[in-house]
Amino acid sequence: MDRWIVDRHVQYLKKHGVHIKVGEIESWCGNVHKEEKKYIHNFGLKRSKEFSAGRRIIRSVFEEIGADVGAIGVDKGGAPVFPVGGVGSISHGERYCVVIAGYQCKARFIGVDIERVGRIDKSAWTILFTGYEIYLLNCISERDVDRFSTLIYSSKESYIKLHWSKNNESCDMHDINVIHIIELHKDFYCVTLNVCVSNEQKDKKKVYASCFSNNVLSHIVE
Repeated sequence: MDRWIVDRHVQYLKKHGVHIKVGEIESWCGNVHKEEKKYIHNFGLKRSKEFSAGRRIIRSVFEEIGADVGAIGVDKGGAPVFPVGGVGSISHGERYCVVIAGYQCKARFIGVDIERVGRIDKSAWTILFTGYEIYLLNCISERDVDRFSTLIYSSKESYIKLHWSKNNESCDMHDINVIHIIELHKDFYCVTLNVCVSNEQKDKKKVYASCFSNNVLSHIVE
């Protein structure tokens, strides 16, 4: 993938003291820590590759930071259990795996997501999107619908992951409403979310997202 994509995200991640790494699943998959094998014994080939690539990328990020990481567990929601003092998030796309992580840093919670452009079928819009988001999508040209429907979906997914790490509970897609999208640089966006979940006050959150090689990569950090 183009290095400039990662560099764009780094601009908004470095103030939190966290690092990002994106790798091709086929290139990173391989052996896992012996204590991680219990998590993959029922996985098919595709899921096993995703799991091993993700764990290897997580360890690579922490090694670059200077933190020693052994086996990486799995919480009840299926997310990685990062080491004490560490924070992070992971996402797998069809080709790539992305990890954002930090150790003894300013960031407390992270959400990251990667999606293939065009994977959101219009028949699922009412399930995934609010009325306002559907209105926005209906206002743009047909050629841009796949990109922006994926951008909206990925931005909401990254927030859902952050919310899980923060509250140990999920939230509904309709609790999150994309109200503003600004293109900061070519193919790099700031997406403003209006969030209203049961145990939090209504609040605005900012997600940063990029489009590259028919993918959308989004992140949010608190």
